[in-house]
Amino acid sequence: MKEERINVNFETDVFKARRIGKEMAHSLGFDEIGVGEIETAISELATNLIKHGAKNGKIILKKLGPSLKLAMVFVKFMALPIPY
Repeated sequence: MKEERINVNFETDVFKARRIGKEMAHSLGFDEIGVGEIETAISELATNLIKHGAKNGKIILKKLGPSLKLAMVFVKFMALPIPY
């Protein structure tokens, strides 16, 4: 599973980030409660990026390890551009 980088600049990006996070969480085997918690965390991060005016905000979703079920999805937000 690859890393997902979602640009967050507009309200529509919040929905995109939630959708991608939900799909990733399902594919990693999270139950519905876990998926909901991940969606909530992603929404909060994305909304805060917009609310606080971050330019080029990004949310990065990444599987961390093969057996760390509680830590499989990594959510990060940055206000600075991330070099590729």
